[in-house]
Amino acid sequence: MHMESAYRQSARRGRTVTGALVCACALALLAAACTSDTPTELGQGLVTTEFDTTLALLGVENLTQFSALAIEDEDVPLKNQQLLYLGSREGNESSILINFDFAKLDSLNIPPAWMNPDSTVYVWLRFVRALNYDNVLKAPADTSQSPLMAKSPVYFELNELDAPFDSTDTYPGPEPSHSGINYNSEHNDPGYVGDLNQASKIKIDPGVFWNWYQEGAKKGFAVRSGPEADTTLVGFASREMRLHYSELEPLGEFVIAAPHFIVAFVDSLRLGVELVDNTALLTSYSDISTFHEVVPVPTDPADGIVVRTCLRNYPAMHFDFSSLPPDIYINRAELRLHNDTTRGFGTYWSLVLAEFDSLDFDQPGGSMTLDELDDAALYVVTGITAVTPQFDKTLDFNVTQYVQRVVNGVYDGSRGLLMAPDERFFSAYDRGAAEPDFYFSEYRFHGTADPDPTLRPQLRITYSSISDLEGGTP
Repeated sequence: MHMESAYRQSARRGRTVTGALVCACALALLAAACTSDTPTELGQGLVTTEFDTTLALLGVENLTQFSALAIEDEDVPLKNQQLLYLGSREGNESSILINFDFAKLDSLNIPPAWMNPDSTVYVWLRFVRALNYDNVLKAPADTSQSPLMAKSPVYFELNELDAPFDSTDTYPGPEPSHSGINYNSEHNDPGYVGDLNQASKIKIDPGVFWNWYQEGAKKGFAVRSGPEADTTLVGFASREMRLHYSELEPLGEFVIAAPHFIVAFVDSLRLGVELVDNTALLTSYSDISTFHEVVPVPTDPADGIVVRTCLRNYPAMHFDFSSLPPDIYINRAELRLHNDTTRGFGTYWSLVLAEFDSLDFDQPGGSMTLDELDDAALYVVTGITAVTPQFDKTLDFNVTQYVQRVVNGVYDGSRGLLMAPDERFFSAYDRGAAEPDFYFSEYRFHGTADPDPTLRPQLRITYSSISDLEGGTP
């Protein structure tokens, strides 16, 4: 055993010496080559070759085309949208129009003797608020809440229309003429949206309701926001609610999604609960958001770049790359946009950039249908998920592939970029439960003429000059 151990130690020493000699010879050969050999294409000499990169900041004033595309969804016009909007935000204002047929009051289980004001405990016009707007109950003075949560409350005003509104009319549009009763709810009234229940309610005088019932006619109403509602736009379920019940809290036994009157009779007072045998319901037969004031999005990027959902507006841009030198390799390209979080509002979305033929957005205020956009040979470049209009200030989109393809002349025509939220045809980024027609949101990015140059959009391109390479073949 002793002799075998000595042999192994000797062998290890021999291998160590041999390895050292090999390394020494290799270093000697390398030193000789570095001082006397001509650099070759196989790697010799690359340690001294410089590969310079340059960051080119192309302001997005280098745009040859820009369009604030209005996108119309022919399959879901405003009258078929699943939310009704009330209130105002950043100059956008909407009321809710509702029609009821009082001959359709569901009073099958109600004794005829109860059908009068004296037997009525209460009458409410009730709405179901979408989950995204639950936090409107936080008053503006509540500084413990984040800016997303600290919204102003909305107050209801209810006016009877001169006639039921025409549901075939095109909206957005002006409110119809109205007169008659005006219910202006007080701060602590159930008409205040900030009540603790998901179902927001307007108190109705029982005598007035039974007058409507006795007439047995169709009537229209305008639900308008009071003067305090300058900073909140709230969405409620419409009678078209069909796909996105996950955006509502589970409905109680006597709560339906569509706007409805609920009439409670005497036994409700005695029992303290709503029972099917002493509650009558009347559901709207048509309803719509007016959006009678909608701020036009800028058609000049100097004034800003806006992405809007619900009433869709998506910007499209084509860039001028003529200031880039020839014979370059694009290492990286980023489109940097600065979001004005003081003006943006709504829920978060994914924001997607897709290549888009510039012939499809040749007008600053162009328009397309959603189906036309889907058929427009869009090629997704990149996207950022869960971008919140009130929080996310600086967005960097990696558009390296797009710039490389343009600079290398891959296309015969010209391709720009479309910015849009997670529409269904952007499958890699379509992660939200609702489509962009559901929630009204706005991202307002600073424009190319912003007084603060650091907030202007930039296309940040890092490139290398191929001709500057020492040795080798480009």
